[in-house]
Amino acid sequence: MPRLAWRAASVLFLVLTLTAGTPAVAADPAAFVKGVGEDVVGALKANPPSSAPRKEKLRSILNQVFDTRGIAEFVVGRHWARLSEDERRRYLALFPAYVAAIYASQFAEYRGQTFAVTGTRAGSSAETFVTGEIRGNGIDNPIGLEFRVAQAGAAMKIRDVKVDGISMLVVKRDEFGSFLSRETPAKLLELMQSVIDN
Repeated sequence: MPRLAWRAASVLFLVLTLTAGTPAVAADPAAFVKGVGEDVVGALKANPPSSAPRKEKLRSILNQVFDTRGIAEFVVGRHWARLSEDERRRYLALFPAYVAAIYASQFAEYRGQTFAVTGTRAGSSAETFVTGEIRGNGIDNPIGLEFRVAQAGAAMKIRDVKVDGISMLVVKRDEFGSFLSRETPAKLLELMQSVIDN
């Protein structure tokens, strides 16, 4: 993975730690983004890195806060058409657990940094972009963030996070696309399952 993309992916581990939790009732996207951190911070304190409870907590959070189906379909990109119906079903079922397994092992990155919402801007009729910054221990300059938040029925969902302008969806899509240009969808499912199991 290119160095810049790797840095962005590493920062996302911290972003999830600071912002991804069971959302408090929020009247607007900024309040939603600001208020969703408490559960994950509690999970960090209560469960050791890479433990099953921590992974399960993150999986629950991903399903609650992120548009996991939309993200899963986006990152597999044009290769979606190559998947059989059974492979699509298995892929969609594995995706939240796969991402949770990756991020759970990285939560040691959290060292008491703080996250603050800095503004919002309108997107489409159903979307709002919420900007923020991470500051604190080990960070010389504030890290800029942008959350793409969508209203999905009565709930809000995060559809993407940009870290210093780099879309996490695009990073993961490039990774999956590169893999699927060489391997079959069945191999991707095997890889995802092995990450979850380990």
